[in-house]
Amino acid sequence: QGLSSRGMQSLILGEAAFVGISGLIAGTLVGAGLGLLLVHILKPLFILPPIATLPLGGGALLAGLVVVATLLSTLAALTILRRLSPSEVLREQ
Repeated sequence: QGLSSRGMQSLILGEAAFVGISGLIAGTLVGAGLGLLLVHILKPLFILPPIATLPLGGGALLAGLVVVATLLSTLAALTILRRLSPSEVLREQ
């Protein structure tokens, strides 16, 4: 009840940043590990020995898209919250 609107916006932006960065790191680690595992498992099926590589350009583009999508969804949530009074939001809970 005592949180200012600026404080609420900061709280939501902080949570969105934490979730976005954590998801990006976890997705990168799991994706890279799964890719290396699949290359190792499927190696006998290839004629030429496969080489596992990490495409930095594509990965950076994908990370940028994740950041932009997180930012846009956060700004949409903040826009909706600005229109509501805190008592209305708490009453729905």
